[in-house]
Amino acid sequence: MQVGIIVFFSGNLGLVSTSQGIISSIDIPLPIATAFTNSIDAVGEITSTVRATGIIEANTGSAKYLKLKFRSDVIQQMFVSYFSGSYIIKNIPFFHFKD
Repeated sequence: MQVGIIVFFSGNLGLVSTSQGIISSIDIPLPIATAFTNSIDAVGEITSTVRATGIIEANTGSAKYLKLKFRSDVIQQMFVSYFSGSYIIKNIPFFHFKD
């Protein structure tokens, strides 16, 4: 959902934990394009029912994605993770942002 220059998102992913206690990451495409310049241009959190938690940040590489970073305390188990967060649209031509 977009409200002004802020995009709110949520969703879920089915994952399988292959390494206990290791931080993993997944990049997901942006629902609305923007030009991230800092990892904190997107924020959010990840939860699940099997002790897998994490954060969401902006991927500032050449391809712009949301980076979901999570750690699971279980191994070899399929689980559903739920995520939500928001980010700012920084490439709207009629807005100017000072860095």
